[in-house]
Amino acid sequence: ANGDKTSLSEGMAWNSGLQAVTKREGNNWTMEAAIPRAGLKFSQPLVDGAYRVNFARNHYTRPDAKTSWKWEQSIWQPTYGPFRRVEKFGRMTLK
Repeated sequence: ANGDKTSLSEGMAWNSGLQAVTKREGNNWTMEAAIPRAGLKFSQPLVDGAYRVNFARNHYTRPDAKTSWKWEQSIWQPTYGPFRRVEKFGRMTLK
């Protein structure tokens, strides 16, 4: 995907080989992830070598049949509007 709205369906079949470890502490959770460089399809980095990226999680929960569904959205770098605001994404440097 090149990051514009019309290319997002390209990512639906993408499998990067990501390895992740999560940890939950009370109401918070963290994730540490490693993505093999071969699994990434980026164009050119920014001038300083960083890439614009963001990570999001949408999660629906329903504790039981008598409770209504709840929606949780977690995002690494808030975009303060539509998720596709690339200029608001975080920066990732590859090592």
